[in-house]
Amino acid sequence: MESLRAERPFIRSQVYDKLQEFYSNLIAIDISSNKISVEIPQVIGDIKGLILLNLSNNILIGSIPSSLGKLTNLEALDLSFNSLSGKIPQQLTQLTFLAFFNVSFNNLLGPIPQNKQFGTFEDNSFEGNQGLCGEQLLNKCIDHVETSASDDDHESEYLFELYWNVIMMA
Repeated sequence: MESLRAERPFIRSQVYDKLQEFYSNLIAIDISSNKISVEIPQVIGDIKGLILLNLSNNILIGSIPSSLGKLTNLEALDLSFNSLSGKIPQQLTQLTFLAFFNVSFNNLLGPIPQNKQFGTFEDNSFEGNQGLCGEQLLNKCIDHVETSASDDDHESEYLFELYWNVIMMA
């Protein structure tokens, strides 16, 4: 019994090594249309040899992990028809081999990252995300939201300064 317990860490490390070897040889993951309702795990970015990742037509929640930007061999990424939210991570602009990209029909918002690669994707790659804006879409990104917020800050500063000046004069 004692010798079996002593061997367990060795067995675990062998299993872990085999899993690492398996993951490093993995080039495609397609688990589309499976009604999966979880967040995309950050560790998926550690599968360096991945060329295709298709997680479309599920019920994925949460945000797109920035770790996907480490998948430098990735040529196709399909995250369409899920319930993903938040912004498209800027790290995805590092995927220079990406030829197919689809995040349509999610709940994404903010600007579409811009670089040469993202400029090749058409509007249908992003449709159905009411909060997205960018060059590819009719909804261009305008800094009016930030500008109006900063204008309000300036107005309140001016009001405060005016009020302060009145107190100083009194």
